[in-house]
Amino acid sequence: MNHQHAHEVVIIGGGAAGLLLAGQLHDHGVHVALVEPHDLHTEVQGAWKARTVALTPASVDLLDRLGFDWSHCRHSRYRTVLIEDADAPTTLRFAAAELGQAFLGVLVELNRLNAGLVHCIQVRDLPVYRQPAVRLHADRRLELGDGTILHGQLLVATDGAQSWLRQQTTIQQSILDYGQSALIAVVETDRPHQGRAWQRFTDGYTLAFLPLGDELSCAYSMVWSLPGSQAQALVQCPWLELRSTLQRSMAEELGQVLTIYDQGLYPLVARHALRYHEGNIVLVGDAAHTIHPLAGQGLNLGLTDIRVLIEELMRARRRGLPLEHASVLGRYQRRRIGDNALMQGSMTVLQDLMAERHPLWRVARGQGWKWIERQPWLKSWMVEWAVQ
Repeated sequence: MNHQHAHEVVIIGGGAAGLLLAGQLHDHGVHVALVEPHDLHTEVQGAWKARTVALTPASVDLLDRLGFDWSHCRHSRYRTVLIEDADAPTTLRFAAAELGQAFLGVLVELNRLNAGLVHCIQVRDLPVYRQPAVRLHADRRLELGDGTILHGQLLVATDGAQSWLRQQTTIQQSILDYGQSALIAVVETDRPHQGRAWQRFTDGYTLAFLPLGDELSCAYSMVWSLPGSQAQALVQCPWLELRSTLQRSMAEELGQVLTIYDQGLYPLVARHALRYHEGNIVLVGDAAHTIHPLAGQGLNLGLTDIRVLIEELMRARRRGLPLEHASVLGRYQRRRIGDNALMQGSMTVLQDLMAERHPLWRVARGQGWKWIERQPWLKSWMVEWAVQ
């Protein structure tokens, strides 16, 4: 006989979004369970990893409220961001102190972020089912690989861009393939980064160096968006050739490249669900939307989804409505789908504008770059919009 368990909320997917949502719901008094078949580690050792996330101050606040232990999770609180256009004579400089911010962002390796979140879940003793979800019954019961049946008032998909739970619904997606890949790696130079992030646009493609560790560290997480074939060729080229190509493309002030390791390649595709809920299923984070990484907003959008969903679920409780009520999930969708679409569209438009190669447009863009750098109010507004 199959084991059967009932919960108010069942979350499918134990990545950063699923772990954070589970912990926050528990702290709001919701009977929540997590489904994640892969191992959940609380200890991570070893060298730097290239897969990182840049968290806004608003996202950091969500983690702080969960009791996330930053002292046991190496990270970088960067306070300066430099943005260049290869065709513009001016570098945009955003400094936290000048813009009334304590910091502009926190860069953390994804495996260490997840390990810290797993610890937050373990101290709360939440039920975690270590089997994959294999079937969604017509009555919305969730069946796991070992035959366990889960009854959830609300089923939440936090299982990524290829979400299994979303695929059990009729929810469609819009898909935009950029024809690019992100080449990621850890790059160590001969100069400390001093809490500074750097990014350059060249013909619409971006090269970003994001600081790893404290201000005396010389390690960066590199994210380089390139045409797919060019990125593939760079991954396969000899070490000295890759180093030479990278050195020519990066700012001199970053220093000389000493080491490149932990390389990876990821196709860049923007996806957006046309709806965020169906029946008692709701989509959160990458299950609902993915975005070009040029502004580093991917996970931050997902964490904002979480904040808004929790607000709507708590509103439902106060009004005596079921958590899965269509009006509750509809409000969540209305509050998030437009903002996420705007951010996704903005990144696509920005990339197109930076890729335009007409000589007159390049001149105009360069002059615009200089004008922005001289407008403190505009830079402050740009930062406030980006860090929320």
